[in-house]
Amino acid sequence: MALLSHATIGRTMLAVYNLHLKSRNGDDLRRSQLADVLNETLRYGLDVPVIVAGDFNFDVTKPGNACVYETGFQNPFADLRLRTPRSLSFARSSVID
Repeated sequence: MALLSHATIGRTMLAVYNLHLKSRNGDDLRRSQLADVLNETLRYGLDVPVIVAGDFNFDVTKPGNACVYETGFQNPFADLRLRTPRSLSFARSSVID
């Protein structure tokens, strides 16, 4: 699921994609969903800032998930390596997406 919003700040239009990628199935499906959205953003010229955020349900910093970087997007959280806390529902913690 993706929600696309446009905002105008001053004279600059901003495109914001709020995603919730599928939480079940594997990372291949989520990579495909994310790649579809990133390809969709190509319709904007370089003068339109684009933000893609939301619940990706996987670690976008893993090498196999590099489709984010191949499209020129920057992940501001990549170097933070924050992890989700352990809970009763999940046996291990994971990197925050």
